[in-house]
Amino acid sequence: MPIEGIFVSGFVNLLFGKMTSFASSKLPTFEGIDTQLTNWTNMLSQIEAFLIDAEEKQLTDRAVNLWLDDLEDLAYDLDDLVDEFATEALQHKLKAKPPQASSSKVWNLIPHFKPRDVMFNFKMKSKIEEINTRLHNSFQQCSKLNLVKISVGTTSLETRPTRESASLPKGPIYGREKDQRKIVELLLGRDESSRNHPELCLSGLQNVVVPLDSREANLNDKEGLDVLSMEWSVNSDDSRDGTVKTEVLDMLQPHKNLTELHIKGYLGTGFPTWIGDPLFSNMAYVSLENCENCASLPPLGQLASLKKLYIKRMSVLKHVGREFYGQGGAKPFQLLETLSFKDMPEWEYWYTFEDDKEVQPFTHVSELSIENCPNLVGMLPSDLPCLNNLEIRDSPKLCGVMPKDLHYLNNLEISECPQFLVESSSNSLLSLTSIAMDDVPLTSLEAVLEMRSMVDEEVISANAKSKHPSSITSLSIGMIKKLELLPKWVTHGLMEVEELKIRRCEKLKTLWKNEARVQQSFPAFRRLNIEDCPQLVSLFEENEDEENEGQHQQQQQEGLSCKVRLEHLTIYNCEKLEKLPRLLHTFTFLQELYVSVCPSLCSFPETGFPCTLKTLHISYCEALQSLFGWITQINDNNLEVLCVQDCPSLTCLISCRGGGLPPTLKELWIRQCKKLEALLVEEGMEINCPSLESVWIWCCDRLKYLPDALPNNNNLRNLSRLYFYGCKNLEYIPEGWLHSATNLRELNIMGCKKLKALPHGLQSINYLTSLEELEMDISQWNNNFKKIGLHSLSSLKKLLISGEEEEEEHPVGSSFPIDGKLLPTSLIYLRIHFFRNLEKLSSKLFQNLASLECLRIGDCPRLKSLPVQRLPPSLNQLWISICPRLTGKCEKGKGKYWPHLAHIPDVNIN
Repeated sequence: MPIEGIFVSGFVNLLFGKMTSFASSKLPTFEGIDTQLTNWTNMLSQIEAFLIDAEEKQLTDRAVNLWLDDLEDLAYDLDDLVDEFATEALQHKLKAKPPQASSSKVWNLIPHFKPRDVMFNFKMKSKIEEINTRLHNSFQQCSKLNLVKISVGTTSLETRPTRESASLPKGPIYGREKDQRKIVELLLGRDESSRNHPELCLSGLQNVVVPLDSREANLNDKEGLDVLSMEWSVNSDDSRDGTVKTEVLDMLQPHKNLTELHIKGYLGTGFPTWIGDPLFSNMAYVSLENCENCASLPPLGQLASLKKLYIKRMSVLKHVGREFYGQGGAKPFQLLETLSFKDMPEWEYWYTFEDDKEVQPFTHVSELSIENCPNLVGMLPSDLPCLNNLEIRDSPKLCGVMPKDLHYLNNLEISECPQFLVESSSNSLLSLTSIAMDDVPLTSLEAVLEMRSMVDEEVISANAKSKHPSSITSLSIGMIKKLELLPKWVTHGLMEVEELKIRRCEKLKTLWKNEARVQQSFPAFRRLNIEDCPQLVSLFEENEDEENEGQHQQQQQEGLSCKVRLEHLTIYNCEKLEKLPRLLHTFTFLQELYVSVCPSLCSFPETGFPCTLKTLHISYCEALQSLFGWITQINDNNLEVLCVQDCPSLTCLISCRGGGLPPTLKELWIRQCKKLEALLVEEGMEINCPSLESVWIWCCDRLKYLPDALPNNNNLRNLSRLYFYGCKNLEYIPEGWLHSATNLRELNIMGCKKLKALPHGLQSINYLTSLEELEMDISQWNNNFKKIGLHSLSSLKKLLISGEEEEEEHPVGSSFPIDGKLLPTSLIYLRIHFFRNLEKLSSKLFQNLASLECLRIGDCPRLKSLPVQRLPPSLNQLWISICPRLTGKCEKGKGKYWPHLAHIPDVNIN
């Protein structure tokens, strides 16, 4: 096969793997990316079906060869784009360190209104649209090139990136014929070039119905094969003879040099004898997944080099017995380091040689994970001397006790195991640094800490004075039903805790009684997350009397440490929370504060927030009326991001005592605050924000005006994005906001019916030289932009205009452009929506749009004419929706306009 075809076939498979891996990861994602990944995967699957025919024709058909070249470029660009999303997601994970539990609501909610996330989505939007356009274009070209779709689903072969080796070829393996026997011969082993391929993935094995076909794969002769993956489709016919499936798997026995084996979707009733054969002396990694008819496990304990073992979703398995260990003598699984059982609905019993102390099966296991095994009862292995990570989740019947002598245990996570008991006995957890316990008895949590020697009064006192206190740095507790207050053995015994997470503790009222002791209790405190605690009233019990305030001031004067080193605070869904700590302003390390779904919180402390705060997000706080006094010294403030969302009682952001918006502010977000009338409480107050880059204000019905800005050249000089949407009573934008709008790149004004005039900076073309994107409704066109003339906006690339707010005072003619003038020659994207009276697009519309690539027209019920002969050749996407008088004329192959549209790669008529 020519090298172009080899590359495209292999690289498309790699993209499938990368997109699937990212979509299934626990990394935080961004708005719409899951849908995009699904769409890209589906589109690539359709294109892949044409590759076999394209690979045959490329030597004799120049157009096909060029198509493959373009597809290769597209694959690289899509790969880069997926990498960008993965990198951004990883940066968020590293920065935010969200809770590990996938059921957490706060970490699912916050990304939807973080300005940085939305900005990232916005920046990537054009790249996503470009990829979508090119994918549609590539798919449309398949039919124009007369390529034939040849499905390889009968038995397909995928490849993973080959390992570096001078003696091993790196080209992917491929197949093409429909005949099952021929597929097996070509894909699995007749040619010498595939003999030493190090990694091999066989899929579609449910279609191999003759066991001898699989024998012809001759995998046993492939000495260079390191990794073998075999997959049966989960949608395959379960009624077929399970014996046939077992024989197929038996015939696919690989060479004894194999180091990794992965089996997925196998529906035989048992495993062949070669799986677990001790002659596979190099086998280090085994995974068995979706082997739903197997009632027992193979003797994997006999594999002397096995280090990683993952067993998942074996639906009928009830017992893990002696057969699992094989004839391994006194030390089966002698090198096993990682053992994981997941999604085993019927598993009830695990034999662990408790009656035979001479056999020690898991002496090297460092990671043990048991997840979603609802019927498992009994004991865990008691002898795990090297265990470093223990994770037990969603196994409600598991009522055993902790293994003993876990001297090296570093991370402990027990979740939704209400009967699992932890007994201190003679156990000790001297290396424990991270604890996560949800829905376990409070006595079990206390026992863990007792094993860590942190409950005894003398030890607590010693820890408080010691320069080398407890090593635990992370504590996460949840669903502890009787917990009303953090016990003393938590607040005084965990001197090195940096991260504390508390969730779904329904009786918790406060964390500890005296805020002055926070520093003494948690001197290393960095992150605090509190989630779903409906009875929480305050973080600390506070004394409001003057005597206590005087004592605090005296402590400060005497130089006593009253500072809390907390850097990140998140409070989510705490219905009765009424206030934040009165001394919050003394938390001079705090940089990020997130408060969401706290309907009883009506105000913030009058003493304000600390000057170190950089990010403040407030959302769904129904009683909050203002951020009163939240800045005490405006010039010392470092706030960069302010986001306020869905606070229906909020009337202003900042009172006169606060002084105004901080000069360090870069992003201002306000959304769905229905009673907000002003940003600053008093008219005439001015702002000076030279760092401000982006302003988004959405659906604030009562907002009438913005504060004046200081009239100097430095004020708001960096403003590049300005969005107003659904602010029905906004009347004007002060001149100082856009005294010099030369950096403005994106402007969106929609649904602001009373905004009659824009500042001079937006009425003069001299101030809009950088404007690239403009979205507006017809009222803004008539009030403002009609005077400017859009043709003068020399940098404009994207124009979106809507007639949704059409009323009698804003009549719209039957033709577009409305003023008959030309649009900017720089335009790439044009969208026209919701024009009820529009009947035709003027023939002059496209006269100078030589760069237009995307045209979208929607909800224009009277539109009946389209100047198809004037459409620019650069156009590669045309979408028309809900234009009933135009739809028939654009119908593929039949409509009057179709001959003029057929060359456009992406035509979508709905």
